[in-house]
Amino acid sequence: MKGNERAVFVLGGGRTGLTAVKDLVASGLERVIIGDVETSRAKELANQLGSNMVAVTKVDLMDHQSLVSAIKSSKVLINATWYEYNTQVMKAAIEAKVHYLDMGGLFHVTRKQMEMNSTAREAGVTAVLGAGESPGMTNIMCAASAETLDAVEEIRIRVGARETAPQKSDRLVFPFAVSTVFDEYSKPPIIFLDGQFQEVECLSGAEEIQFAEPIGRQSCHYSIHSEIATLPLSFKGLRTADFKLGISEDIYQAIKPLLDAGMADANPIEFRGSKITPRDFAVALLTSRATSTEPSRYVALKTEVMGTRKGKRIREIRELVGEPSETLRVRNATALLTGIGASVVAQLILAGEVGETGVMAPESCIPPSKYLNELEKRKIRMTKSEVEL
Repeated sequence: MKGNERAVFVLGGGRTGLTAVKDLVASGLERVIIGDVETSRAKELANQLGSNMVAVTKVDLMDHQSLVSAIKSSKVLINATWYEYNTQVMKAAIEAKVHYLDMGGLFHVTRKQMEMNSTAREAGVTAVLGAGESPGMTNIMCAASAETLDAVEEIRIRVGARETAPQKSDRLVFPFAVSTVFDEYSKPPIIFLDGQFQEVECLSGAEEIQFAEPIGRQSCHYSIHSEIATLPLSFKGLRTADFKLGISEDIYQAIKPLLDAGMADANPIEFRGSKITPRDFAVALLTSRATSTEPSRYVALKTEVMGTRKGKRIREIRELVGEPSETLRVRNATALLTGIGASVVAQLILAGEVGETGVMAPESCIPPSKYLNELEKRKIRMTKSEVEL
């Protein structure tokens, strides 16, 4: 690999990227570089941390050569930008011969990235697709359960959350980029059923799930997610895998009428002499209704892995709860877990714990025990149980 520094380059100075930086610094990493086209938040964090380990640089990911030049002296690139940029950012990492990880690609982008496997391998690059919270932690929780079984047959992933707003407001609370939230509920979800990938209807499959407190009982629906893009390939013999996401009633009531009216359409239409896509208008509308106040957000990740052990059918259930962190000064547990997940994977790559090169899913290359031990060090709540079927 090029470059002599044990440096991690974090591309994207939003909530998730800056949380990853905080965890990297708290872990004592020698060098962290934050890159973004708009650097004010990154510089503010660097000043707050008061650490000579953190540098900030202006970089435009749309300028390929500029991005390659910016990252090439690093060992690992954490891509904390919008998922639709994953392919071009990963191409830059491969060209720069820098190890790479991202936060997932909502199934279709992830599948496109998988086609770059031979190119990454030839460059000696490790590229981990979906190394944040979900995908990421959820995948590795499944891998940890799979290690206890002789064969894996079914995997079910459920994610719930609850916000505690600082004050009553009619503004919408979005856990991350409005455009990503909208896509998660407007793009047809993919499930793996009876050994085949299948599309299902948006916001279908309503199911009441009991999560750990303070999340509690919540209604979850099918949502397009990257876990389903990789799990069936990682576990041979897997027959069923699906993902359901809890959605707040306020966001559901705001998004559902837009979907019913066809506002997820990405084809441009003519309006007063200009062209605009219904999707862009819907995202802009929802963004205008979003609160600028960061709420306290709690998240639960629940995985169920069914399979056989010594001839008996077993269901292992794991649950992880993310809470606001006073240590890292992060109120949103979605950003917290995603940033920590990315930081831990980057550090495992630096430590040589991910020895393979090429494009890989987290469940197939990250050592579950070492990863989960890192989460325990950060006092993240986890439980495990199993039932003989």
